[in-house]
Amino acid sequence: MFGGVANRKISEAEGLKIWVCDFHHRDPKEGVQYNRERNQSVKRLAQIAYEARHSHEEWMELFHKSYL
Repeated sequence: MFGGVANRKISEAEGLKIWVCDFHHRDPKEGVQYNRERNQSVKRLAQIAYEARHSHEEWMELFHKSYL
């Protein structure tokens, strides 16, 4: 969900991984890889889910950026 090798490992370890079909993964207009609005929305939802179990400070320690 979060780009980069380190962030990918962290997000997988924290259960912040979603499965999307190939179209919604790679399509230039709709895919989370290219559509900034959709990408940010998914990251916001991940942060909300994470902060339901952990603190905002813990989120910031892991990802260094808030999407809320």
